[in-house]
Amino acid sequence: MTYKAPKTSRHSGQVVKKLTVYSNDSSNPTTSLTIKVKAGYEAAKFEVNPEKADFGNVLLGKKEDMKVKLKNTDSTTSNLVIIDSPYSDLVKKTKIKKLKLKPGQTTDIQFYLEKIKDIGQFNTTLTLEAEGKPGSRITIPVTGTVVAKLPEPEEKANN
Repeated sequence: MTYKAPKTSRHSGQVVKKLTVYSNDSSNPTTSLTIKVKAGYEAAKFEVNPEKADFGNVLLGKKEDMKVKLKNTDSTTSNLVIIDSPYSDLVKKTKIKKLKLKPGQTTDIQFYLEKIKDIGQFNTTLTLEAEGKPGSRITIPVTGTVVAKLPEPEEKANN
């Protein structure tokens, strides 16, 4: 048995369907089955732009910051909760402008790097969730490469 909800409806909670099976068994010509399914749950929807905070090349020991935008694309208000912060040896501070987002509202998330002391690639994340809405969790990657010297810009060939 397949149950498909119409695209325009949003099911949340429990769905109960009764199925009757007919057979040629004279002692038991019908059997009824009741199927209960917990369908859906509240899950806020978010868009992140850009999808990750990519610092690119960062000069060793230099302070840098980068901003991403988080938009509430859901039809309900969401209160953001930080589940997991970026690794503090890399990202010294994360600032979220607004934690309460109404439908369609956007907030800025600013990541601050301060004097990273090790050369090489770094990868960490910020994980957020809408309070009371399981399944709304979103993780924003924070990446880059710490270099001792920034690459020289390529010279354009003279024609």
